[in-house]
Parts: sequence; structure tokens; C-alpha cells
Amino acid sequence: MLLELGGNDPLVLLDDADLTDAAMDRLVMASFATAGQVCMAAKRLYAPRSRLAEVREAYLAAAARTLVLGDPLADGTTVGPVISAEAADRVRALAADSRARGGTVTELGAVRVDLERGHFVRPVLVTDVTDGAPVVAAEQFGPIVPLLAYDDEDEVVARANAGELGLAASVWSADEARAFAFARRFDAGFTFVNTHNRTGMAPHAPFGGVKRSGHGREYGAEGLLEYVQTCAIHAPAAFRAGGAGMGAGAYPA
Repeated sequence: MLLELGGNDPLVLLDDADLTDAAMDRLVMASFATAGQVCMAAKRLYAPRSRLAEVREAYLAAAARTLVLGDPLADGTTVGPVISAEAADRVRALAADSRARGGTVTELGAVRVDLERGHFVRPVLVTDVTDGAPVVAAEQFGPIVPLLAYDDEDEVVARANAGELGLAASVWSADEARAFAFARRFDAGFTFVNTHNRTGMAPHAPFGGVKRSGHGREYGAEGLLEYVQTCAIHAPAAFRAGGAGMGAGAYPA
């Protein structure tokens, strides 16, 4: 049985993460590809407090380069509409709630469409909110993402693993060995290193969630095994011809 049930996927920048244009462009699209309507999208961003301002500045610059809200069939569009009026209202409500809690809601990218027509929602970055805010605690599944500060690795691991979902996660570091060691601490079925979302998918790597994010795996050998019915044929050694046999009441070890 295979169930993929979504996630509230954390993205953690370690204190040595490279903030190159290419890396930041990937990081922005990790949240806003398909208008954020991707199960494995980066939905919570965590940066070291000592680098938070630097990360935010680099993020806004990358968003200006990469995000164009418009007709999905038009050249140059990178963000299209959400799926329904209800979805658009939900995302706008998350932004309004964040403002009411004292958060900063920053609109991102360029707009090449009439926002009054269709279900278009301008991408936004939310800062200055706590983990208890709905935009952090719940899966947004739309073009809105929070950026949060952390002070040490143990703290951010605990925060990243909080909640009932565990589909995907990512860690970003200039030191790949350090990143892989950190990745093992996530409660997630699939962890990306120095990327996130579709840019990190590979058909040979099994994909699926833990906790309430699902059951079973897609892709890889594990994914193929989801379609296999195992049948066992077993002859206990004690009962085979030439075996040692067993006394009354005995069972094989």
C-alpha cells in the first residue's frame, strides 16, 4: 500500500551555507515552484540568527530574479495561479494572520497578470513570526513561506522535527560531509542536500514520508517492491531429508 499525504517540509541553512546566486535561486524556487502547490516544497525556512539579515537580503534578490507571477502559458512566467478560489483565500488568510501577529509580510517578484481575475496570489515571504503561527505550524500549500531564525543545531533539529508530518526536508552547507551528518537527524522520509523540491529528485532514490506524511515508497527499488507480492517457500532444516530431526515437542531455533 502506498500513501503520500503531504508535508510541512523544513529547509535548514547551516552557518556555513553558500549564498551564491545559483544556490539562492534554487532555494526560492524550492518553495514557489507550481505556486507552492507541491507536497515536498520547502515550507519552513530556518537560518542562523547570526546570518538572518544576510539570508533575507539574498533571498529577496533571488526572488526578484526568479519569480514572475502570470499566465502559466506565457513565456517567462515562473509562478501561476493556485488551484481554486478557496486555496487563494486560505493563502491570503495566512498572510493576514501573520500581519496580525506582528509579522512582516513581503511581496516577492514581478506581477504580469490582473490579480482580480483568476486565482492568482502574489508570492510572499513572512518574517518575525514564531513557530506557533499557522503559517509555520501548518502546511501552507501555496505561495507563502516563513523565514525563521535559530541559535544552535540541536534547537533547529527539534523545531524542524516538531509536528505530525515528515515528508521531506533539506540541509544546506558548504561542507557536504557535515550536511549528510545533519541530514540523518531529520524525521523525514526524503532529505535533500543543497537543493530542495524538484531540482533534487532522482528516479533511483525512494521517495515517501514518515509519521503522518504517508506509508510506502515511490521510485527506486523500494518503489518497485510496492507492486510485488512476495510468496515464501520454506523447508525447515530440521525436517529436510538428512536433517538432524527434532525430539517431541521441540521447535527449530
